[in-house]
Amino acid sequence: MLIFCGGMLRSGSTLQYQLASRIVELRGIGKRVTWYGPSELAEVIKTYIPVEDYVVFKTHALNSTIIELFEEETARGLYIYRDIRDVVVSVMRKDCKGFEEVFPATIISALSLFAQWTSQVQVMVSRYEDVIEDIETETTRIAKHLGIPLSISEAKLIASEHTLERQKERIQEARSDPSRLITNNDTTFDSWSLLHLNHITSGRVGEWKHILTSEQICLIENIAEEWLDKQGYQQSTHSLQDATR
Repeated sequence: MLIFCGGMLRSGSTLQYQLASRIVELRGIGKRVTWYGPSELAEVIKTYIPVEDYVVFKTHALNSTIIELFEEETARGLYIYRDIRDVVVSVMRKDCKGFEEVFPATIISALSLFAQWTSQVQVMVSRYEDVIEDIETETTRIAKHLGIPLSISEAKLIASEHTLERQKERIQEARSDPSRLITNNDTTFDSWSLLHLNHITSGRVGEWKHILTSEQICLIENIAEEWLDKQGYQQSTHSLQDATR
């Protein structure tokens, strides 16, 4: 079975990929596949069809090949999202870009992909804010979604291996071992964990409140108002009039 870990940019899809990979590796029933860009992914997927073991991919894209596998029930998906305002801030920080360089394209793309991923019946949907508070529960949910038995002690072990501090250590380990690094589109990352060398900033919830201006917040909320409301994210008290002054 093929496992596809999607997710909004900067929202924890790498963590889901790591957790799913560790579950199948712990059981000895599968492996992880390193990152491939959208243009390569469809051909790479075909090399693993048919396959008896679990094979774990990470991809933000959702192409027709993946959708067909979901429909055939020969694949499972994991999708994670977070407050779109924090997505914007995290993209700005990681890519060293200003607000005007990521708005509105980042939001429009993220919301479009959200709708596509969450409409697939074989996809388990998670919320970033919940996951980072309880990685053990997320590990258990993933194992259940994949149909893999996992004990409480095993879930605790896997969660302990994927704390924020342990992720930071992995990045430092990758820095000291260039043979593990891959560069794609000017981004360098660890081929095993898929962590970028600048992957982690703060990871905190609600950073947008301290980084974005009132006008920027309003601009985002004017596009994502309905989505924010449906996902239970409280919106600011700023009005459209504030944003256009």
